[in-house]
Amino acid sequence: MTTFTKFKFNLNLSIATIMFLLMVSMVASAQPYYSLSTDIMHEDESHSVQVTPIDGGTITTGYSVDPTGKSFLNIVKYDAFGAVIWSSIYDWGTDKAVGNAIELTSDGGYIVAGRVISPTTGVVNALLLKIGPGGAPMWSEIYDFSSPYAEAFSVEEVLAASPTGARYVWTGTATNGFNGTLDHVTVTTDGFGSMLSVGILDSTEDEEGRSVKPWIDPASGVVMGYATCGHTTFGAPGKNATMTMFDPTLSVILWDAVYGGFDDEEANALEVLPGGEAFVTGYSNSYSNGAKDIFTTMFAPGGPIIWSTIVGRQLDEVARSIELLSTGELVVAGWTNYAAGKRHQGVIGLLDPTSGALITASAYGKSEDDEFFSVKETFTAAGTLDIVATGFFGADISAAGDDRDLFNVRTDLPLIEACATPLPYSFRVVNPLVDNWPLPPGVFGYSTPEPVAMIPVVTSLEDRCCDCSAMMVSFTPSSTAICAGDIVDFINTSGCVDEFRWSVNGVVVAYGPVFSYVFPSTGTYTVTLDGRNAGCPIASYSTTIVVSCSPKIGAAGMDAEGISLVPNPANTVTTIDADMGHSLATEAQMSVMDLSGRTLQQQQVAVENGRVQQSIDVSQLPEGMYIIRIETADFSTTSRLAVTH
Repeated sequence: MTTFTKFKFNLNLSIATIMFLLMVSMVASAQPYYSLSTDIMHEDESHSVQVTPIDGGTITTGYSVDPTGKSFLNIVKYDAFGAVIWSSIYDWGTDKAVGNAIELTSDGGYIVAGRVISPTTGVVNALLLKIGPGGAPMWSEIYDFSSPYAEAFSVEEVLAASPTGARYVWTGTATNGFNGTLDHVTVTTDGFGSMLSVGILDSTEDEEGRSVKPWIDPASGVVMGYATCGHTTFGAPGKNATMTMFDPTLSVILWDAVYGGFDDEEANALEVLPGGEAFVTGYSNSYSNGAKDIFTTMFAPGGPIIWSTIVGRQLDEVARSIELLSTGELVVAGWTNYAAGKRHQGVIGLLDPTSGALITASAYGKSEDDEFFSVKETFTAAGTLDIVATGFFGADISAAGDDRDLFNVRTDLPLIEACATPLPYSFRVVNPLVDNWPLPPGVFGYSTPEPVAMIPVVTSLEDRCCDCSAMMVSFTPSSTAICAGDIVDFINTSGCVDEFRWSVNGVVVAYGPVFSYVFPSTGTYTVTLDGRNAGCPIASYSTTIVVSCSPKIGAAGMDAEGISLVPNPANTVTTIDADMGHSLATEAQMSVMDLSGRTLQQQQVAVENGRVQQSIDVSQLPEGMYIIRIETADFSTTSRLAVTH
């Protein structure tokens, strides 16, 4: 492979800034974590997510298909816990509409990019839809380009570039009316969607634009240019990734590159730094025997590549979204076939922005047909950072033929919560083929406004975290038979929880799937199990125990096992008096164990007249439940001891 560069560059300041961000300490994130699917119609997908800062929630766009096959553009607003606040579908009176990107706008509403079949021409056209904060449509614009196909994949609002107010920039693809190939199209519009300028990457082959970001000078707020990425079939075998920087008018290409190996590459998403550097991610087929790998590249201002890495294994991985986090890392999201026999799962990975090295990666979903299209950072009420991602979940096919549901995940760093499966990925540096690729820009096409109708829908929300049955607890003996001094065993029976915390009257007393408790006196007790599975939100189960009878007293004040522990619960010392039955031994081994069977204390004690009488120091034991065991060669007996401080 060869590398062609013709620009000198200085990255000292921007790289130093990245290193500083990497050194910022992270605070452990708090709840909520969730992994939820939302079913609107027969088939549903989310293609883009944005965080709504006022309420800490999110908003997504994609499409929903009814049982007849008609697709509607959908928009769903979620709260910080993943529950639906409102949802709408938008209908242009034709049978196809899709949302690919959604962005917040300065007026509190949203701008959406996608595609729709035009009600006037009957062909697929690019689409911008402007809605208010609650989803009410404000305007929509359809972009025809006099071609049978056009689609907008990415949109951004640009504020400082226009003295008359906000304007928008979107990128996508359109069929060339002269040779029938696809062109990479980037369009700026005014605040109502009317086109101001168009930039086109055109060749004798196909080009597609997938992502656009304005390059803004942070000091002045002036738009220095527009960065776009996508792919082309021009100039090399298969598809090759593209990266282009336009000037603010889209009339001049400041620099561009076609890069990749000898098989297919696509660039699906990008980030631009204030200094003009760019991160681009997608996939490559060139470096792992034909399997797709997550392919991420950092460009210097002017176009030279700083680094380029692939992440993956022997099966397929594709990145669809990238974000530079406040903590300094890059987060990418997409999908993976991470193990033989598995279908797609959503994947989120963290990369080091100074080298492209993989930090960690995790898969989400249930090994059905699950993908992420978009990822963003958000913050908890405490100010700590979480990651949110959206896509679709391969729903269990029901009698009605339900196929896909909206899929949303919120997780913390390092991506281990919300039902994550850590992935044993490797990464390596690659040396992509880089060519400078000057293509003449042009302007063509027209736009017409179209009406929008909003149809409210009622959604169902399903927990895709662990598919638990309801939290349940069994305990013995029954509540009607409990007396003071009885030992009661509580057992989780839901078959789903793998983290356990037991409380009695609000005080945490034990951890683990089984909890044994000695009720010290008559009265009413509330026993609570808090648990979760693989990072699901904590679920609780509580039961009320009424202890209404006096202690059961056996021979010489002993319990049914022939052991007396006084006091029980104990604070510092308890005294054991144990009847050893018919044992002939003169010495026994006494052990103090936790509920998992681990021995904490052990000593030899004398057996006199068939009994063991011994004091036990429990002052160093944490609060909780313990097992006291006395054992000889021919006899053993156990009892429970509660320790409180």
